[in-house]
Amino acid sequence: MIRDFSEKYDAVILGEVLEHITDVQAFFNKATELIGENGRIIITTPFGINDYIDHKNTFYLSEFYSLQTDTLKISNVQFFGKWIGIIFEKEPQTCIQLSIDTLNAVEEQFNVIERNLINRWLDTKKQLDSLENELNEKKGELEDYIAQQELKGNDEENYQKMYLEEKKKKYRLK
Repeated sequence: MIRDFSEKYDAVILGEVLEHITDVQAFFNKATELIGENGRIIITTPFGINDYIDHKNTFYLSEFYSLQTDTLKISNVQFFGKWIGIIFEKEPQTCIQLSIDTLNAVEEQFNVIERNLINRWLDTKKQLDSLENELNEKKGELEDYIAQQELKGNDEENYQKMYLEEKKKKYRLK
């Protein structure tokens, strides 16, 4: 249940909040009711996939554009690595449309995120390859050791047989 407030505010700040909310639209509607005539809602949230157990939502730019209303528009979008900052305003002086500059900024952030993931994957693959090589070397060493032990076992067994045969011969001769 969302608490009722009678006051109006110049700004409502939702810093790292929306990703934890199940019903984002209802929560955002309540925040909208709390701002005055020229009020604004300032939001920061993780951008894109962020698999944490307490995160209920993933946000891309389109989710924020869908929160706009006739009276509340996006006036600013900023990207901070894997985070996004959005300012919604009532009666904004300028309204952010989905421009080529905004699309370029989104794609640049995707590029950074994807490059980091690819680099991490390549590093992990190198480590895995190195561990596989090491495992194969150890496996070869172990196989060689086992073969040597079997040869020693056969030598000892043959030696014992030969020893017993020699003893038998000795005692027969006497």
